Amino acid sequence: MVPVVVILSFALSTVVNISNVQPRRDNTGKIMDCHDGNIAYENGTYWFYCMAYGLCNNLHDCATAACGGRLDHNVSLYSSPDLTSGSWNYEADLLPVSTRVQGTYYRPKVVYNSATGKHVLWINVLPRPGTPAPPPDFTKSSYLVATSSTGPKGPYTIVVKNVTMKHGEGGDFDVFVDDDGKAYVIYTSLASHHSISIAPLTSDYTESIPGANTDFLPGSTGGCYEAPGMFKRNDVYYATFGPCSCFGVGGSETYIYTAKTPLGPYTRVGSLGNAEKAQQNYVFQAPLADGTMAYVWTGDRWKSTPDGEKGHDFQFWQPLQFKATNSTNNGKFIKTTDGDAVYYFDGIKTVNHVPFCEMCEHNICSDLQIVPDSFLQNKTIGPAYNCSMDPSPIAPLMSPSTLPSFTLDLK
Repeated sequence: MVPVVVILSFALSTVVNISNVQPRRDNTGKIMDCHDGNIAYENGTYWFYCMAYGLCNNLHDCATAACGGRLDHNVSLYSSPDLTSGSWNYEADLLPVSTRVQGTYYRPKVVYNSATGKHVLWINVLPRPGTPAPPPDFTKSSYLVATSSTGPKGPYTIVVKNVTMKHGEGGDFDVFVDDDGKAYVIYTSLASHHSISIAPLTSDYTESIPGANTDFLPGSTGGCYEAPGMFKRNDVYYATFGPCSCFGVGGSETYIYTAKTPLGPYTRVGSLGNAEKAQQNYVFQAPLADGTMAYVWTGDRWKSTPDGEKGHDFQFWQPLQFKATNSTNNGKFIKTTDGDAVYYFDGIKTVNHVPFCEMCEHNICSDLQIVPDSFLQNKTIGPAYNCSMDPSPIAPLMSPSTLPSFTLDLK
């Protein structure tokens, strides 16, 4: 008899717990001074690119040269096999002060360009040349780009000191790489009253293409908007951003826009609400054991740490919960030209009266479509609007008190 050898193969997974109420620590036990930035999963490792603002106690006024306006913010890199507190290993300061333009730096983003084999770092900078350095001047806000040919840890070489953008004074931003390798930057233009738009990048990811820049996203003009993010899920492109906060202790609401192509057109389809005084940083992806992907929203909670040190401020993380349809939504909130009442229109025939603007974790009346009085004719009047009718394709964010921790079954 020929012996039969049976080989059993088991998929390995790691169930991890992520806390929103305990400080995130590195593998030496030190609280991580790690904010803004982005997390990228590459070759089995999570790479956390972030700003280190230092142990500085102040009122978080971004318009001064206090903690948020210093010249010595580190562009830090940590790595982890599983995202857990205590597993993060400090790797490098990617842009040492001695090698970069003197100024104040914010929100680093690093992506990998498979065509060039390089890691590309974008970062927002307020140049402040001189001794002593002048106060931060946001009219000088721009983007600096550096690249590494030797992996995530660098060293990084500055290749563009001031990226050319269609709309000047670029502020908060995010860099998104699509499945086809093309990259895009979603950004707020301070020169255009903090309005949000998207630009494709050149093939090496080091410059924008101003001529192909989108129009401002609907609803992002006439106010002040920042902290944009961009990602893709199931062939739907998501753009997210909210009202200006600027290290504000109140955080901000996060609006949701969707489109069928990376350059739009985009439609506002809902809101994630405000995760208890957090402002959006980015959404990162984590592959799960069941073959799906977790999309984890992250936001900084400024002035949240008990010791008052800016570098110790907490972040809030939450896996986003997508509704089953996962498609662009035709529902919208409306108000007639001559009326005061607000309605939700399901995009087909039914309208529902909205009893309050502040409902379902966000301000419904902040983004109304004005329609003629005749619009309501021949429509079916349904029951009063409630949160179960929320047209948003993603469930609202929770808070540290309602989501103190969560688990992920990682691949």
